[in-house]
Formats: sequence, structure tokens, C-alpha cells
Amino acid sequence: MSIDEIFESIKEEFSTVEITDKLDNEIMNWIESDWEEDGYSCEFDWYNNMCNNEAEDAIVGELIDYGIHKYNGQTKLPIDEYCELDEKLREYYDLKG
Repeated sequence: MSIDEIFESIKEEFSTVEITDKLDNEIMNWIESDWEEDGYSCEFDWYNNMCNNEAEDAIVGELIDYGIHKYNGQTKLPIDEYCELDEKLREYYDLKG
């Protein structure tokens, strides 16, 4: 399967709403317990200012792993194809990193 076909298959499998929910849940894994002490009113503000898109990276990584295992029968992609798929997924699901 080509990168475009894997990308299209992932899009069909996972809605933008589903990925937004997964992202919200993943962000909570990156929140430190003392976030309020830093003067933030909510966890997401703290994450946006203090983290480096780790949650977005985790979600994109999960999607790529899922796609290459299910649709390509492989465990790895060449780096150029991985980067291309990463970019497409970030753009489509608004997971800028």
C-alpha cells in the first residue's frame, strides 16, 4: 500500500472527533500534578505553555503504527515515507508539532 492509501485508510478508520478525544486524554498524561502552582487556570493552558507537543507526537505515532501494521503489513517505514505520513496526519487532524 502507498502512503496515500495508508493515510486515506487511517482517515476512514478514525474520525477527527475521535482523535480530538484521544488527544485530550493523552494531554492529561503530560500534565504535572502541581500545574496550578504555576498560576494556570486549567490543565490545557499549562500544557500549551509548558510542554513540547508530546501528546500530539504520541497520537501521531499511534496512528502511524496502526496504519503500517494493519494496512501495510510492516513494522517500519523508510524515514521519508514515515515523515510524509506524519505530516499528512498532523495536517488532517490538526496535530501540529
